[in-house]
Amino acid sequence: MTKNLLTAICSALMILISGQVFAQTSAKAGEIAPEIHITDWIENVPDDKDLRGKYIVLEFWATWCGPCIAAVPHMNELQKEFNSSDLYYLSISDEPVEKIKRTLKRVDFKSIVVTDQTGQTHKNYGDKVEGLQAIPLTVLIDNKGFVKWVGLPTQLTRKVMADFLEDKNDATRTSTVERKKLNSTESPKKEFSDIMTLLQDKNTPYYFNLQESEVAKKSKMAVGMKAIDMKGYTLEEIFEQVLSINKQNLKVPDALKDKRFNLMYKNSNDDALNKIELEQKLLIELGLTKKIEVIQVKGYEVSVKDSSLLEKTMAEKGFTAKSDADNKTLFTSYTIKNTLDEISKDIAVPFRFSGDDKTQYDFIINNTSAAEIVSSLKSYGLEATAKSFRTEQVELKSAK
Repeated sequence: MTKNLLTAICSALMILISGQVFAQTSAKAGEIAPEIHITDWIENVPDDKDLRGKYIVLEFWATWCGPCIAAVPHMNELQKEFNSSDLYYLSISDEPVEKIKRTLKRVDFKSIVVTDQTGQTHKNYGDKVEGLQAIPLTVLIDNKGFVKWVGLPTQLTRKVMADFLEDKNDATRTSTVERKKLNSTESPKKEFSDIMTLLQDKNTPYYFNLQESEVAKKSKMAVGMKAIDMKGYTLEEIFEQVLSINKQNLKVPDALKDKRFNLMYKNSNDDALNKIELEQKLLIELGLTKKIEVIQVKGYEVSVKDSSLLEKTMAEKGFTAKSDADNKTLFTSYTIKNTLDEISKDIAVPFRFSGDDKTQYDFIINNTSAAEIVSSLKSYGLEATAKSFRTEQVELKSAK
C-alpha cells in the first residue's frame, strides 16, 4: 500500500485489520524483477551495495504495519538458517530514516534495512502508479534478476527457500499473489470499497444498517470519524469498539450474547462520530433499554516520568493507524490518552492518563497482560500506578 493511498484512506478511517492479506503486484514469477531503488541504507549495511548477481529476499514493510513487525522473527530465523555472501535479505520501507530508526530500537531486524523515500520501488512492484495496495509482501529474486516467488512472509517456508536457492522455483509455479488465498469468502478490497463507496456517495449523507451476521467470527472492521463498517461482531464488541464501553462493564441479554452482527453507518452531517445518536439507533433497532450503575474497578493511572524517551511521530498529517503484531499492538500517530483508551478496550483494565499532552507518538505495546503493558509503557518513560477508578456498569435490557 502506498503512502499516498494509505494516507488518503486513513484520513477518513482508522483501519483495524485482522489477518494478513495482500493485493496485486506487478512482480510475477518467471519475469524480470522490477528495479529496486534505494535512497537510504539504514541497518546491517553490507560492504557491497551492488545488488546485481545477488539472490535477494525482498521484504516490503512499514513501521505502522503490525503483520510486518510480527513477521520479523520468522524472517530472522530463515536468515539464520539460509545465509551466504551472495544472499541478501532486504527489508524496504518508503518512510523517513528517523522514523524507521525509532522502530529499530525496539524490533530486532537481522536483515538489511533500507528505505526508498521516493516511493519508486513500491510503484515498480505495485501498479506502477499508486504502488502496492497492501503489505507485507515478500519477493524472491534470483542472481540473474528473475522473480522466483511472490507471497506473504508467513508463507515463505524452509522448503520454498531451499527450492529458491537451488533454482527449483520457476515460472510454472503459480505465485501466492495470483492464487490470492484469503481467509474470508469476500475480497478485502471489495469489502473495503463498499464503505469507501458509501463515504464518497454525496447523495447519501446518512446511512444506518444493522443485520444479524451469518459468519461465526469477526472479520474486518473500519471505524472513522463519520463512518463505521463492522462484520461479524458481537453486541459487546460493537459497544466496546464504537461506544468505548468496556465489555467487562457491559451486560447484554442472554438471547443476544452469542449473536454476531454486521453494522454499516455513515453520518456526514456531523463533524465527528455522534456516539449518543448511534447508541440510540442501536438500542431502538434491537429493542433494548440501557441502565447505568456506578462501580469501583482496579486499573492504572499513567503519568510522564521521563519525557526524553518519548519521540514525536514523523507521520504525515491526518495519518493514524492501529495494527496488531501477534502479542503486540502498534500505535502510529496516537496521543498518550488515545493509546491508553485503546489499550483499556483490548485488555479490559482501565489505563488512564493523568496529563494533557496532545502530542502524537508511535508506540509498540506488549498487550499479553497488564504487567507487560506497564513494562512497555515504562520503556517510553510512562509510569503506571495501580489505582481504583469509579466507572459505569452498563446493563442492556429488553424494552418489552
